[in-house]
Amino acid sequence: MEKTALLMFVFILIAIPLVNADVIMPGTHAVTINNQITNINDFPDYAFVSICKLGSYSQVKIVGSDGKIESYYKFCDVSVYAIPKSKFKGVEDMEYNFNKIVNESIYISGGDEIRENFNDTYYNEKTQEYFNSLSAKKVISGISSQKTLSDSDPTKEITEYYTIELNKNINQPNLITSIKQNYFIYLYVLVPVISLIIIIYIILKRKNK
Repeated sequence: MEKTALLMFVFILIAIPLVNADVIMPGTHAVTINNQITNINDFPDYAFVSICKLGSYSQVKIVGSDGKIESYYKFCDVSVYAIPKSKFKGVEDMEYNFNKIVNESIYISGGDEIRENFNDTYYNEKTQEYFNSLSAKKVISGISSQKTLSDSDPTKEITEYYTIELNKNINQPNLITSIKQNYFIYLYVLVPVISLIIIIYIILKRKNK
């Protein structure tokens, strides 16, 4: 009975890290990147929006007075724009116009098989025209919401801070990034060691009988 209980305990200890790793690719862990504009309140006459572009898909989110840039799907190309409040009609209006441009960018080609194609050049031109009509200024580009690190790296969460200027597009955080440590990572080292000690104990105990 004692032997069975010990073996079950060893199995549970080994399973703990495997359960955590099952959510992501083995040997890696996902790290959340929090993005923050530090001086957003220096521009009270502007509304700030973040825009995710993934192929022909676009999504718009407002950046609040706290400067927090909302997260998107990890493969999104995310940028932040400053728009004069006198020309900003809301997120829904922007998404409507983006969807309209997307629909206009789709064309059908004939041949043996009917295919739906996307005109990237037309999309980019019309998108730029739309931004120009809003007097929008791109202030940040290349924002990421997530990155994947090796399990040997104990980083759990990253916060990147941006100090913006209306006439400058930045693609790197310009304040020190803060990092929180994930101490759960040490279970990957301790669990196998503890399991090995218990197995050795069981083997030695059986030999001494």
